[in-house]
Amino acid sequence: MTETIKVEGLEELTAGFAGLEKSLKQYLRAALVSIGNDVKSVMVRSITSQPKSGKVYKRRSVSHRASAAGEAPANDTGRLAGSIGVFPDLEKLETEIGIKRPMVEYAAYLEFGTSRMDERPFVAPAGKQTREKNYQKIKKAVALGIKNAK
Repeated sequence: MTETIKVEGLEELTAGFAGLEKSLKQYLRAALVSIGNDVKSVMVRSITSQPKSGKVYKRRSVSHRASAAGEAPANDTGRLAGSIGVFPDLEKLETEIGIKRPMVEYAAYLEFGTSRMDERPFVAPAGKQTREKNYQKIKKAVALGIKNAK
C-alpha cells in the first residue's frame, strides 16, 4: 500500500514569480530615481541655501562667506552644486548620487577634509538626512510591486 503526493501547478506558480519580479523591478526603479533626486536636492540645498559661519573673503569687489568646519561648503561659483548628478543603473537596481564627470577636483577635499582643512561634508549628511524617507519609498515600492504583480 502506498500514498502518492503530487505537486501540480508549478509552472503557473513560477510564471507568477516572473510577474512578481517584473513588477517589483518596475516599482523599485521608479523609487530609486525618486530617491536619487531627493538626495541630490538635499545636497544642493545644503550648499546653496544653508547659512554659513566661516571667514569672509574679498575678491576684487565681491565678498564671500566661507563655510566653517563641519558645515556644508559655501556656494561661491555654483560649480560644485551644479556638478551634482543622479546616476541610476536600473538593471542593477542601484543609483549613485554624486559629482558628475569630469569631477570637480575639490569635491573630495571638501567632503573629507585635508591635512590643512577640516571637512565640509555635503554628501554623507544628505544620505543620513534622507535615509528614513528613502527606506519608506523602498518599502512602498515593494508593497506596490507585490500588489500589482500579474
